[in-house]
Amino acid sequence: MVFGMPVQSFSGSYADDRGVEPLVWQFVPTTGDVGHARSFFIRTVIRGMLVTGGAFDGLEPDDAHAAAAALPLLNETDDKYACVLYRCVLHADLPCAAEIDGDRRSAIVRFTVDLRADRPPLNQHFAVHLDGTTYEVDVDGGLDEGLARLAAAFPPNIHLICCHTCQFAGYSPYIGYDMVGINCHREARTRYLAVRSKRDYTPDLITEEVPENYLCPEYRFRIPGTGFGV
Repeated sequence: MVFGMPVQSFSGSYADDRGVEPLVWQFVPTTGDVGHARSFFIRTVIRGMLVTGGAFDGLEPDDAHAAAAALPLLNETDDKYACVLYRCVLHADLPCAAEIDGDRRSAIVRFTVDLRADRPPLNQHFAVHLDGTTYEVDVDGGLDEGLARLAAAFPPNIHLICCHTCQFAGYSPYIGYDMVGINCHREARTRYLAVRSKRDYTPDLITEEVPENYLCPEYRFRIPGTGFGV
């Protein structure tokens, strides 16, 4: 079966010294030269400015010159048009799922990343409310670390159900983890599950790169601590 991730839309907010604004985030599938056929990027509109990027800590306005009057931007390169958001706090209600006593249900992972210059070392917060209990963690990594620590905080009868915990998903041993994005290998699942070393892992195993919170019909729960590249 061949299919790709659809556009994912979810609510969130943006906050800086000028105030707080509600917004809508999107994970948008795309084709690109990332070693496999399909990937995705993040998109939203803040104060009328289109903002896109590959990670929440690297979002750039489509028109940096126009956005400079409305958004705090940081230029860390010699390119005057390469500006990213900073001195702000981003919040996203990430759609996810959980299995409680064998019953699968929708869940919202409340994700916050603090991009203020005076932010603490642990600048990302994850929280999910399940069956009357709120589980929360602070991390300085990305969705991979945040979701892993959330899942580790659950009691034995609760499992996080998303690509991050799927036996067909994992990270390339040749590329470091980013703030968001995991490789899905569902179309080459047999070969992927047989991988035992870095030498056996090849780019043609990858079906697409997806956000860790995504869930497709091919999902299979991975026993914690097993699998390659996780």
